[in-house]
Amino acid sequence: MRTSFKKVLLVVLAFAILASSAIVAKPSKAENVEIFGVASNSFGYYIYVADSIHNRVIKYDLMGNYLADFIKTDKKGPCPNWDYKGLIAVSVCRITDVFAVTDHILKKCFTFNPDSVPHHPIGDPSKDELVNPWHASETEIADDIGNYVIDRDGNKFCRFDPPAIDFDKQAVECDVYGRMRFSVPDGYKSGAAPAGSGSGQFRNPEGIAVDRRGYVLVADTGNNRIQKFRRSGEFVMEWGEKGDGPKQFNKPVYIIPDYNDDSPNRYYICDQGNHRIQVFDEYGKYLDTIQPMVDGKPLFNNIVACAIDMDYNIWVADAAEDGQRIYKLASVDSPKKYQLLLTLNDPMNPPPIYIHVIRNQLKKYFASVDETKVSIKPYSQIINSRTMVPLRWIAENVLTNKDPKKGVTYECKVDWNEKTRCATFTLDKIVFSDKLVYPKTVVTVCLNNPVGSINGKPAPIDSTNPKVKPENVNDRTMVPARFIAEAFGAEVRFKTKNEMPKTPNDEVIFLMPSTVKVKEAYGTK
Repeated sequence: MRTSFKKVLLVVLAFAILASSAIVAKPSKAENVEIFGVASNSFGYYIYVADSIHNRVIKYDLMGNYLADFIKTDKKGPCPNWDYKGLIAVSVCRITDVFAVTDHILKKCFTFNPDSVPHHPIGDPSKDELVNPWHASETEIADDIGNYVIDRDGNKFCRFDPPAIDFDKQAVECDVYGRMRFSVPDGYKSGAAPAGSGSGQFRNPEGIAVDRRGYVLVADTGNNRIQKFRRSGEFVMEWGEKGDGPKQFNKPVYIIPDYNDDSPNRYYICDQGNHRIQVFDEYGKYLDTIQPMVDGKPLFNNIVACAIDMDYNIWVADAAEDGQRIYKLASVDSPKKYQLLLTLNDPMNPPPIYIHVIRNQLKKYFASVDETKVSIKPYSQIINSRTMVPLRWIAENVLTNKDPKKGVTYECKVDWNEKTRCATFTLDKIVFSDKLVYPKTVVTVCLNNPVGSINGKPAPIDSTNPKVKPENVNDRTMVPARFIAEAFGAEVRFKTKNEMPKTPNDEVIFLMPSTVKVKEAYGTK
């Protein structure tokens, strides 16, 4: 009897130990979900999300459409050992479009060139340079290339330079760490600095940014204040204290400055505990509070990051208890000041469909296909009030993807009949996903004929303008961009040169597949 009791007791104890160890081993919500980042690039076309669940950077357009996994572990890439574990932040240099991502589990950061080619890591673990990096900010001065990294548990920030003096944007230094120039407080190039409340001291700081004049801003989270430094690390000023009034904070966690040349250099501070963003000028003068309300409650629940696009719109990453969201708010100078323009629900789990983006400025001999420059001759131009593009160019770039790394592959073929002077485009069935399938489509257009055909049925090229038809330009056939693209399910947007972001010429943007069809397929708004 006693032996049986001992056996039962041992079994109960074993289960208790296993249960307690399971509780301890379970990753905390804060480590895997609550922290994620958001950033905008210098051209203002895209928003980037640091996905802390899948350890990648996701690329969205300004309408909230998922475009691609921009940065992720690539075992066959140039840096196969870069196996991310805890990506929580992303930043983009407004001068060079160089990226920096922060991995707080690996205790280091990684830099990438504008086309996402890896460059070099930051924070050598063998030297204990970073205890718990939380955010890395690129420098914003043209002649000063490097990174500033905030170390939350190290109570410091550090300045790093590239490993090579001659910084080559195409160089890959997978295992060569950036060189630490200095730390603030001074003398802590390795290990943690003691927490403090004096000038140039920190208590669990979480945010860092560099404004367009080169000043370094730190969200000194534990001390509920903002500190400002010169790029050399010299202390300039501080402001803030614990509270919920203007110029008071309850856990300031993130800072983003206005980078636009015609802005007054405003600073946006994510005041997490007060569920708001406060706006200051570069001298620490309070300007405004951003705190949209819904049914009498703050829209923001748990702000973790924010970004400003080139139209001054404010993007806010919110790690709410009931799910992650990114909000897009109208700018301070807009007639819709701070109004909610867009909500990205569950931004770290977008529909599994890559959307290819082709940007083509009129009267330019180069276009951008997924950020890669391709030639276009003759250049796109307006004829009879409509955008015309070379026949084979639209087939080979807008309607073709041969790279499996960029999603489903497909190829549009073109047959030219010299006798009838007609071109036939053929695109076989495309299965983008189980919810979005494009059927096989055949489109025919003929020179100087305003009527084409789609799958054998006559189709006016432009029902409102019978003058629109394929034309011969410099012995090349030019076709109406919108008719061809939309016939195959692509989306076409026309942007004037004065729309943000501004471009030297008007621009036509193609998206394949159509973002409208993706949203319809997945029931997203």
